[in-house]
Amino acid sequence: MDVVGRLGGDEFIILIEEMDELSQIENVAHKILSTAIQPIVILGEECRVTASIGISIYPRDGEDEQALMKNADMAMYVAKEEARTTTSSTPRYSVEIK
Repeated sequence: MDVVGRLGGDEFIILIEEMDELSQIENVAHKILSTAIQPIVILGEECRVTASIGISIYPRDGEDEQALMKNADMAMYVAKEEARTTTSSTPRYSVEIK
């Protein structure tokens, strides 16, 4: 069973079971980001948000929830930094942990 939960503020966690290929995970991340960044109109004004996703994979990136959360957080900051240093409007996600 896949699960979506709000950690607090603007942070969410998505747990996805049974992914065999990294490309499947990247596809899910891209779909989420593409949807999240779509502009919405509020009181006649177009509003946009930015979003970044950090991905960690069990057991590659950690054996427990604490390690997985820490590594996903670090990967998210990599994605945020990449978004700051490029002019591309492509949604950003990262599986890289630095």
